[in-house]
This record gives sequence, C-alpha cells and structure tokens, in this order.
Amino acid sequence: MYRVLFLLLSLLPLSAKPAAQLLPWDGLPTVEVRFLAGSYAGKTDCPMCMHGYDAGVLWFVAQADVANAEARITALRSALQTINDPRFRVFIVLASASGDSVQLSQSLRELPPGWHVARLEGDALRAAEQEFGLALETQSHAFWFAQRRLLAQETAPTNVQRNAGYALAFLSEHYAKPNLSLDPDSPKGQLWLAPQRLSNTLNLDSSPARRLCFQGRDGPAAGALASVMSSNPPRGAWARTDAQGCVLWQGRDFAGFVLDQLYEVSARVRWDASQGTILPLERHTVGARQLVVEPILGPCENCELIYQAMPSRLSNLSATPNADGEALHLSGTVRDAAGTPKANVVVYIYHTDVHGNYPGASATQPHGQLRAWARTDAQGHYGFDAIRPASYPARAGQTRQPAHIHMHLLEPGRCSYYLADVLFSDDPLLSKTRRAAALMNARGGRGLQRPTRDANGVWQIKRDIVVGLNIPNYSECGKQ
Repeated sequence: MYRVLFLLLSLLPLSAKPAAQLLPWDGLPTVEVRFLAGSYAGKTDCPMCMHGYDAGVLWFVAQADVANAEARITALRSALQTINDPRFRVFIVLASASGDSVQLSQSLRELPPGWHVARLEGDALRAAEQEFGLALETQSHAFWFAQRRLLAQETAPTNVQRNAGYALAFLSEHYAKPNLSLDPDSPKGQLWLAPQRLSNTLNLDSSPARRLCFQGRDGPAAGALASVMSSNPPRGAWARTDAQGCVLWQGRDFAGFVLDQLYEVSARVRWDASQGTILPLERHTVGARQLVVEPILGPCENCELIYQAMPSRLSNLSATPNADGEALHLSGTVRDAAGTPKANVVVYIYHTDVHGNYPGASATQPHGQLRAWARTDAQGHYGFDAIRPASYPARAGQTRQPAHIHMHLLEPGRCSYYLADVLFSDDPLLSKTRRAAALMNARGGRGLQRPTRDANGVWQIKRDIVVGLNIPNYSECGKQ
C-alpha cells in the first residue's frame, strides 16, 4: 500500500517568460557563479549544487538594475532579520559584465550568515540564460526555492516575509532531519530525486488512469505539485496539476493525502473512490473538496502542526492525554488590544513529559502526544488539564532549558501564530537574564507565570493572552 504525500500549493502570479520558461515546482538549474563576498568568496561553484536542498532566494541582478540593487538589498536584509534558520540561503548573483558589480560587492563585506554575493558573466552567463530560458543580463529575476524546487518567481524579492516563511515551512515539513553530508549527490529530503521537469501524470504502474481534480481556496488548484511516496518498494512519483487543478493518477488505490496550499498549512484528507471526491478527516471544509485554512504568520517552525489531528469539535476546556506527573491546570482569557474578550479562538498547547521528552514524537509529528486544543467561550475563557512538564534532558555542551509549555493561537478568518512559552517562575533553570528576556516583548503577552497549588494539590497557572500583541506583521493576518 502506498504511503501518499500529496502537496497542493496555489502560487503567486509569475511574471511573463519566454517559451522555455521555468514553471512552478520545476527544479532550479545548476549554473556556475564566481563568488565575490560571503564564506565562498573567491570560489567558482554552483549554488544549487551546494545548497539546493536548503531554502532561500536565488536573485539574478541584471546589469540595468545594479545601480538600484543597493536599496533593494537593504530592504531584503531588513525583512529577513527574523529569519534565523541556518538552512536559509540568500544568493545575490550579478549577471553583468560591468565593473559596477565590484563596487556593489564591496558594500556587502559584512554579510549575515548564509548570504553570498556572486558574479555571472561570459560563457557561464550565456549558459545560465539558456538553462533558465530567461535573459538574465537584461532583466532581474528572483527565484524562491526549497529543496531545489521553484516556489515563486519575482523580478525582485519583494514578498519577502511571505515567501521566506513558506520556503522554510516547506523545508521543515519535508526535510525535518537534515543530512549534514556535503556530498552534493547525497539525497537531501523527499524531493531531491524528483525530475527537473514535471508532467501531469503520476505514473506508478499499468493501472487505468483516473483523473483527480482539486479545488483551492480561490478556484482550481492549478500549477500545484503532486508527490506520491511509497515505502515498499521505496520509490516516488511527481506531477503538476493542470489549469483545472487535475492530475492523472495511474496506480493502485491509496489510503490518504496531505494537502498544502501556498502560504497556508497542511490538512489530512482521504480519497473516496466511490464518490469521486476528496473528503476531510481532520479539518473543516466549505463545499466539496475545498479546504479552509488560515495562513501561518511566520516564520514559524512546525506551526502547521496545530491542524494535524485537530478535533472537529472543541470546547473551552480540554486535556492532554493521561500521563504520569503532577497535575496542572492552565487557564486564562483571550482578549483583543482594547480588552474585549475574544470568542471562538483556538488555543493549542504541547509539552514534554516528566522526563523532559515528547512521548510519541516522530519526524512527521515532532510535538509528540501531549498536546491539546481548546476554543474560547463567549467570555474568551479557555482551560487545559495537563501535567507539569520537565526540562529537556541534559546534553553535553548545551545549556539546559527551563521547563515550558508551547502555545499557539488560531484566529479563525485571520491567521495562526505561536505565543511566548509558558514558563514557571520557581524553575531553578530560570536565571535573571532568562527571566528578563521572557518578559521582554513577549508574544501574546506574559508567558512567565507563578505556579500555585490548590487544595487538591493541582498546580494552577493563569495565562491571559492578547491577540496580536508583539506579533510581527500581525496586520497582514487575513490578507493572504
């Protein structure tokens, strides 16, 4: 039986391209550049050979745009300040034979980690233009990528938070445990061995082909990636949906899908062959085959997991699965900035057990089993019955982290984002520096709380939440 991973991503409108253009989810070509600044300065190599298995942006700056690139690079650096994942790469490639590029590189001597400035000229430039099917010397092009796949294309990287956040989310979902080998031929994630160009057919065996069509938020899920992975025998197949959001499935029956939409999040569904439709297992839907999901305000590692196994019906009081440990009750009120209680907001928590581990954690569910959801009532109240978690086990060379409870918030019709962790004021691992840091610009309000015991010996934590408080770019919620 195939274990199916199906990714559907609706894409930003792409700029017009020549006949040999790249299409969404094609593999980015390998081209050699000469690095001028960054850790590879002085070397000639291929960005996609070294770091195509990571996420980032590959930005070819045309000669005509060199003079304007300084301001755009400054804006790019500012927008990416919150990106601290070492797997995020920025390649600025000056596609110009002009000496202007040397002056530009001198202004970028102190680059953030993972940033590189390179030059593309002569025969290498001509070869790159042929590979991409684009006139790189006369028009700039920025390619957002993850797992060497083209996610979106712009003439300059302008939708930075949105594209960068999704590239990292996609990378974390499908390359959760990086292969640290520097060998460029060593597979790095599920899509590393996918073909450079994708057809419309998922060809798995000689079975009669079936047409499967999918509906995105704004219409047919056109130009989306379909990836099918099987474990026995180990193999995979990839395709792209056509203009009607359809692919041709040529293979045995399958058990389930995971659907992702660009700038949105995953949801598990199943294929009902008798009805010819996609039916939800873990998410609400509006109309047949139409997933309703809220965008994640990122970057936010594994934030999409708030939707994984989320019950279809929620009350304002919930509980994590039974586990050994001291009972704890976490409760509070969710309000807006004006102090008005917020109803129907989903609060999600997950935490470690008494040994500091996430029981049942796996590559696809790193949050483990001790997780729960609650929906605020008309007064904005929520509550969880759980256990008091322990700090992570001591690891050689690492500073021990205080015990904590992770919290996420889902505002229906707006967005999902993570909150400052719940920390315990009596935790001996909380130094003065950590206490101060926990109180500074806390996401959603103060997470550091003083635990007390009630008459039954149950630990009590009260954590009130203010939606959007100290959440960067919160005003963008609901605009995607």
